Amino acid sequence: MCVSRIAQILYGVATFVAISLILTSALTPGWKKIQVPGSTKEINTGLFKFACSAPENSTMDETTNDTDKDEDLSKYCENWWKNQPTWEKVVIGCMLAALGIHLLALILNIVTCCCVCGREYLLRLLGVLSFMAFILLVTSLTIFGIRNKDDLGGSPKNFDKNEISYSFYLGVAAALLSLINAILGASSASCAKLGCCF
Repeated sequence: MCVSRIAQILYGVATFVAISLILTSALTPGWKKIQVPGSTKEINTGLFKFACSAPENSTMDETTNDTDKDEDLSKYCENWWKNQPTWEKVVIGCMLAALGIHLLALILNIVTCCCVCGREYLLRLLGVLSFMAFILLVTSLTIFGIRNKDDLGGSPKNFDKNEISYSFYLGVAAALLSLINAILGASSASCAKLGCCF
């Protein structure tokens, strides 16, 4: 069996896992965890409105002991989604673009498995696509990390602490896997060009 085929199979498996990690990261409410002061209640936000969760039937009055605040915590998610700053939209866009690129790479990988001739030329794209996805993921994670580092303790107001949660780290794992995929894609193309078989 050719080494390029083994690398291509590993690439396909790693791409599928990276897609799963990106989807899990993007669709879960674990990007940011906000602790409500004087309470054990938390608000968890994801990248999308449906991935934002607040304690049910809670009001700012009962969690902050501030009678001037009657805003429902559940409305926090709606307000957060409507008033997202541009940097959060960039994070979402980069994550979705990386997901799209990985889907394209997986389809291309499947197509190249069926190719008889010209396979080495198509394989060159695999490493490039994975590296592009890596750059997009690193961009989104860096922006999110920097912006939330600046916001710790200061925003949103009326909350004790704000911390990055598990979905962010799933995104980091997807970025690392994308980098490994770029190396696998490049080595698969090199081996196909050289005809490395045993």
